[in-house]
Amino acid sequence: MVRVLILFSILAASAQMPTSIYAQQCCDATSCDSACCDGTGSCDSCGGCDACDGGLCGCGHDSLWTRDRLLGDTFGAKSCLAEHGIMTDFIYGQYYQGVTTGGNERTAEYGGVVDMYATFVGEKFGLNKGFNLSLHAVTRYGEDINSAAGGLTLPNTGMLFPLPGDYHGTNITGLVASQALCDGKVTLIGGKLNTIDLVNGFFPEVAGGREGFMNANAMVTALPWFRFINLSEWGGGIMVNNDEGQLQSGFLLLGRENVSTSWDFSASFDQGIGMFAFHKFFWELGDKPGYILIGAGGSTHDYNSLDPNDWLLIPGNGPVNTDTGNPWDIGGYISQHLWQDRCNKARYIQFVTGGTIADDNPSFSNWNAFGRIEGYPR
Repeated sequence: MVRVLILFSILAASAQMPTSIYAQQCCDATSCDSACCDGTGSCDSCGGCDACDGGLCGCGHDSLWTRDRLLGDTFGAKSCLAEHGIMTDFIYGQYYQGVTTGGNERTAEYGGVVDMYATFVGEKFGLNKGFNLSLHAVTRYGEDINSAAGGLTLPNTGMLFPLPGDYHGTNITGLVASQALCDGKVTLIGGKLNTIDLVNGFFPEVAGGREGFMNANAMVTALPWFRFINLSEWGGGIMVNNDEGQLQSGFLLLGRENVSTSWDFSASFDQGIGMFAFHKFFWELGDKPGYILIGAGGSTHDYNSLDPNDWLLIPGNGPVNTDTGNPWDIGGYISQHLWQDRCNKARYIQFVTGGTIADDNPSFSNWNAFGRIEGYPR
């Protein structure tokens, strides 16, 4: 099957602005550590820039082509809100996709989503230091080809939310309270969890399928056979960072119902819970970062292998299976930077591979594997 894709993504203003929006580190022939400023406030050696801020060189003017967000700081409104403890971000994606060969149906569809993020910093509102409340709302319009492409394909992660198909509307898919402890190394979380937001913590480079590959099952979530994990679910747990502030390990308890368009708490836990634990082993190979991620999970709820699943489109007609059981899964993933810009760590080429193994019933498949190579020319 060949898919034709045109993606337009508008990244709007972010409230979390750096010290100097246009700052860039100077590099000489041998090092990336030399500062732009020469002690007199001059940045001429960096190509005519005219402002210094903490050893960084700023060009002194706003540019549509260099800013991180299309609307910049929106006349200071975003940074003003951030100073008062409200961090916001808006991401608008438009998609036109078509199935040209194979799949379930030859069709093309247009649709889009608006992801709206807001984080309220508790300390700014007189609450505990380290307490935050994070909200993720999604507005969806148009159609997608996830079902037309095939039950195991799901070529558009973004159009899965709030619900795939012909769903139109706005819903809060994530509302999470968190409390940082031990100088930020340990964080307790709880609330309505958006699964892709959790995945972004494990694989921050995928950015919900907006920055590179969009295929939900393998390239973005890498969790297609964890059948007890939904698009959005009630849950909570503990997350642990390493000394560099990278997410390293954690444990989660999860409700069994998808609540991306609802708030039903009691039904999520009345017939069992899901559990998921993970740990990352970090290393460097030739000064290039890499890691191994090991994850495992299971559920106390009895599932049938043909029960509906958020990440798989199982046909409604066919054989009936009456066997039930408690699903379990073990996943392993390896990531390694193949190349990285010495002067801009955000520019790199990365290789990621991995897969999962699961029970033969009620999980849909015993195993899966994937591999991807992506470049990030930021």
